[in-house]
Amino acid sequence: MLTKQVLEALTEAAGAATRTDSNRALACARDLLGTDAAEAEPLLTELARRYDELDRLRALAGRDPLTQAANRRTFEEELGRELARHRRTGSPFALILLDLDDLKSRNDRHGHAAGDEALIAFTHACQRTLRDTDLFARIGGDEFAVLLPGSTHAGATALSVRLREAVESVELDQAQLRVSLGCASTEHAKLSPDAIKASADQDLYRDKARRKHAARERAA
Repeated sequence: MLTKQVLEALTEAAGAATRTDSNRALACARDLLGTDAAEAEPLLTELARRYDELDRLRALAGRDPLTQAANRRTFEEELGRELARHRRTGSPFALILLDLDDLKSRNDRHGHAAGDEALIAFTHACQRTLRDTDLFARIGGDEFAVLLPGSTHAGATALSVRLREAVESVELDQAQLRVSLGCASTEHAKLSPDAIKASADQDLYRDKARRKHAARERAA
């Protein structure tokens, strides 16, 4: 018999944030059903299957279709959660913004398929360098972000060096990939999503300017 408590458990299972929470709610429904659980099992199994399908669609909706990195919406949501966690517990986090340099000129020289290949190779190089807990996201055409839970500014700066090394070890169409990076953290930035992104963006453009100046000096 589907009592009010059973219906509440089923509703919780259908709307749970994670698969673990959904399974826990389904187990609660089975316990509440008692001897009627076997009769209701087809319904519970179908609910679990539909949750899995919805979870798969949620994952797809949160990913960039080309690179399979997280998309801008997912990044913004996770940045908000990290900031809320920092305000609640003091746990630090850091942000790295990345620009894949010269993507437009690569597209112009070799076509958009070559540009897509560069974006995918860039993504793979970065993801191999990151922890499982780090979030790597494509937030624009050639713009990416890495959200680093628990990281200090020094940790993010050290990681940015490794990311550059990983990216610039990739060669496509007889040309190395190049990347500009900027870091920000809860240690130095004002505590709002826009302020943290702006701080990292300023650092990125300082890096881009330094590298352009160095390239001009080498060419002189």
